[in-house]
This record gives sequence, structure tokens and C-alpha cells, in this order.
Amino acid sequence: MDIYENTLECVQKDKRSLRTTFRQTRGSIETTDQEEEAGSWIKGNTDAADTGGRVMKLVILGFGVLCILQASLNVALRLGQSCINLSEEINEQQKIYSILNMSHHNLSEERDELHKMYSILMAEKKNLLEEKEELQTINSFLNTSHQNLSEERDELQRLYSVLNMSHHNLSEERDELQKMYSILMAEKKSLLEEKDELQTINSFLNTSHQNLSEERDELQRLYSALQARYNNVDEEKNKILAKLQKLNNNWLYFSGSFYHCSDNKRSWEDSRSFCQEQGGDLVVINNEEEQNFLRVYGGRRWIGLSDRQTEGVWKWVDGSSLTLSSWLSGEPNDGNGNEDCGEILMRDNGDWKLNDLSCNNEQSCICEM
Repeated sequence: MDIYENTLECVQKDKRSLRTTFRQTRGSIETTDQEEEAGSWIKGNTDAADTGGRVMKLVILGFGVLCILQASLNVALRLGQSCINLSEEINEQQKIYSILNMSHHNLSEERDELHKMYSILMAEKKNLLEEKEELQTINSFLNTSHQNLSEERDELQRLYSVLNMSHHNLSEERDELQKMYSILMAEKKSLLEEKDELQTINSFLNTSHQNLSEERDELQRLYSALQARYNNVDEEKNKILAKLQKLNNNWLYFSGSFYHCSDNKRSWEDSRSFCQEQGGDLVVINNEEEQNFLRVYGGRRWIGLSDRQTEGVWKWVDGSSLTLSSWLSGEPNDGNGNEDCGEILMRDNGDWKLNDLSCNNEQSCICEM
């Protein structure tokens, strides 16, 4: 800042010098003009005198211009030097700023370190105060114990005097004390055993608590699974209700499926197409309970059984193999080489039998959905 102020002061001085020189030059020119005007009335002026006056004007004017140029050059030189000095001072200030910034960073780290140390010292102070209070408590207890011991010591001294007078009684009391000591040691041993037992019980309780926590988590998992299963059952129920809304009184429900007996005569393939149009397929008999239920439908009816893919290998329409079978005597015999579809025959006694028949025969069927 000092360099900048000095530069401004020098510039202002140069400006004042330029103004003074300019005024002087202009005054000289005006004076010369006035002299020319005053001498114009003299009739004896010659042309040589006029030329000399003009030359004088030019000389004075050139001198003024030279002064102005000299002053301007001085101002420019001083401004250039001032700029160089300002740049050096800026660089120096930047170095100082960098040093101060680094110092600030170091001071911040030291401050953080001091904060940490302060926290540690405060914690240690708290611990020391707690230890002090504990030591004061122990000191109070020791003082009380000391007082009690002093009293006991006095009492023992008195007793010692008494014991000296009756050594025999003291011996008996010693024996009694030894017995009491043995009892106390036995009680101490029992207390230690009880302590170990309590620690064992505590460990057992901790283990039980952990097991109960695991069982609780397992029960929660089972509950979630049951909840999901309940939701699935509820969805299945809704699906069944939706199916029920589509069904009429000609469908019967049994063990999760619906059954319909069509009395219209059709081939096995057409019967299957009919059942599929209803949303199901030809019946598949999976167990004895289902086959007993189907006794409600009498006569001869197509079922979802055939060996059309592989001769002699009878399968249901869902791809499962035939496990429950009660064929008519001599069946299946593939009569005429084209009996590839299965039918069920309901007898009057309630029994039912399987028979192979040509798939082109037309008869009623049983659908399952």
C-alpha cells in the first residue's frame, strides 16, 4: 500500500508539473501574440521581423511539447516501476497468505487434537472423581473399621487380662472358637458351592433365553409361512368361488374338483373337446375315494384314459400312469387293433370296471374340472 500511495503521489506531482509547463507555454504564446498585435501599428516592420516572430512561436511551442512528452515519459516510467513493485508485493502477500493458510490448517488440526485431548482428560477427570468418591467411601469405611478395631482391640486387651487370669477358660473358649471357625469355613464352602450353582443356573437361563429367542424367531417365521399359505388358500377359495359362479346344477363337487356327466353321445376325442370347452378335461381317477364317488354316474361313459401314444401303455390325459385298475375279464384286448380309448362301466351292484374301446364309438362322458 505504501508503494501504491507513493506512486500516486508521484503521478499527481507530474500532472501538476505538466499543467504548470503547459500554462507557461500558453502564456508565452499569448505574450508573443500580444507583442505582435502591439507592434502591428508600427509601420516600419519588415517581412524579416514577421518571419522571426513566427520562428519564435514555433520554438516556444516545440519546447512546450517536449516538456509535455518528458513529463509523460516520467509518468509512464514511474507507473511501470509501480506495477513491478505491486506485482512483487502481491506475490509476497500470496506467499504470506499460503503460509498463513497452512498455519491455519495446522492450528485447526492442533485445535482438533486439543479437543480430543480435552475430551480424554474430561473422561479421565470423571473417572478420577469417581475413584476419589470410591476412595472416600473406602476411607470412611476404613475409619469406621479402624474405630471398631480400636474398640475391639481395647476389648481384647481387657479380655486378655481376663484370659490371663483364667487360662483354662480361655483354652475352652479357644476350642469353641475353633469349632465355630470350622463351622464358618463349612458355611463358606457351602456358600461358594451355592455361588457356583447359581452361576450354572444363570448360564442355563441365558442358554434358555437364547433358545427361546430362536424358537420365537422360528415361530414368527412359521407364522409368516402360515399367513402366506392362508393367503394362497384364500386365493384358491376365490378361484373356486369364481368357478362355482360359472357352473350350473349339473356339476358336482368332490375333494377339490368338480364333475359333470354329459349324456350326449360323442366320440372319445369329441368328448374331450367338450370337457375342455367347459374349462376341464375328461375325468382322471387318482384314488379309491374318487372312484367310489363316481358311482353316482351309472352306465358306460368315456374317461380320460388311453394308450394312443404307445400301445399297451395306458395313461391319463394329465400324463400320469394308470395305477388303479379293474379291467373286465380279458381286457384290455385291443379288439380289431383299434381299441385305444378307455371307458368305465358301472354295474347294478355298484361295482365298476374298465374296458378298452374304439375311440370313434359314440357314448356319454364324465368331465372333471
